Amino acid sequence: MASYYHELLDRESDQLERSKKRLKERRRKQMLDDLELDEVQFRELKELLAKRQRLPGGTAARPPSPPPA
Repeated sequence: MASYYHELLDRESDQLERSKKRLKERRRKQMLDDLELDEVQFRELKELLAKRQRLPGGTAARPPSPPPA
């Protein structure tokens, strides 16, 4: 009877370890996806900034100055 409980405990322990590994892998993949998304957003913002800086009237850092009175 004791061996039955030992087997059951071993099985549950193995299942728990597999679940932990799956969760860890899922978290790792999510972090990589988030990082990739951040890189895409950074590239898009960089492109927008470059476009804005090419527009007549100044840079994105400062608004165009008012005309002299």
